[in-house]
Amino acid sequence: QFSAGVNVLDQRGKTEYDNPFGLQKPYQDYAISSVAVFTELQATEWWTSRLEFGHSEDKQSAYDKLNFNAQDDYNTYRDSASWLNTFALNEQHTLLTGADYNEDKLRSTQPYNENSRWNQAAFIQHNYKGDLFSTELGWRHDKNQQFGNENTWNAAVSAPVGQTNEFVLSYAEGFRTPTFNNLYWKFDGWYEGNPNLKPEKSKSYELQWRSQLADSVRLESSVYQTKVRD
Repeated sequence: QFSAGVNVLDQRGKTEYDNPFGLQKPYQDYAISSVAVFTELQATEWWTSRLEFGHSEDKQSAYDKLNFNAQDDYNTYRDSASWLNTFALNEQHTLLTGADYNEDKLRSTQPYNENSRWNQAAFIQHNYKGDLFSTELGWRHDKNQQFGNENTWNAAVSAPVGQTNEFVLSYAEGFRTPTFNNLYWKFDGWYEGNPNLKPEKSKSYELQWRSQLADSVRLESSVYQTKVRD
């Protein structure tokens, strides 16, 4: 079985800012767009493979109504590719493996110390679904051109309570690199980037309750905590 598709997004707008000092009347035009194409093949009864390619653009232009010569452009572009494989080992065990790659590029009227970088990643996740409980365990390795290597983990265990309720306990780690703006934005009177920033790392804990109240009514409630550093 083979399938393919295309996803397209385009969003445009204008943002105006209040200035308490009255020396400027700044506003910003933005345009966010993306396109992604994918193919999915069920090669066998137990193996499904999905391949996806994408391109996205985030364009921002800053102006001042009191200064027609003032304009700052900040445009970022991302090309991405991902490959996901799902293996149904049996009725209870499923294994997911894959890899992804993305490259960011920057074009700006502001001079930046860096204007491109790439990130490579590989991941694997095992899912078990049983009558008394279910589990999920995953690992991801990122190799970032600018910030090096990082490993992150996620795990979850769930247990049914009766026919319509389920409790889920989960743990997840996160890794987020600073944007070009966070690192290199030149001082504009309000904000300045910090080239010494390190990637943001997080650990999240969550306890969730899910209840199927009716065929078309579902209720979910959760308590969670996320710890972030750097």
